[in-house]
Amino acid sequence: MRVCTVVGTVVSAEHHPALGGKKILVVDDGDGGASGLQLAIDAVGAGGGCRVLVSDSGAAGSDVTGLQYPPLRSVVVGIIDESTADESTAT
Repeated sequence: MRVCTVVGTVVSAEHHPALGGKKILVVDDGDGGASGLQLAIDAVGAGGGCRVLVSDSGAAGSDVTGLQYPPLRSVVVGIIDESTADESTAT
């Protein structure tokens, strides 16, 4: 699981049927480059600017779509209200 920030959304007229009605978010993991951008399905109602928890497990994709083999891996599974970290141990 990773902490990311929602930086945008994607609108797609044509998509896999399992994605119907699902919001696709552009999230940034904060590494400062375009390689840190990723698409994730929103399972919790996150919006632009929210700090979120993103799961990259196949199980999260299965839970959201109901499919054993979903066409996605990344799912926003939580919205962060507050977080703290001891900077001496953070990596």
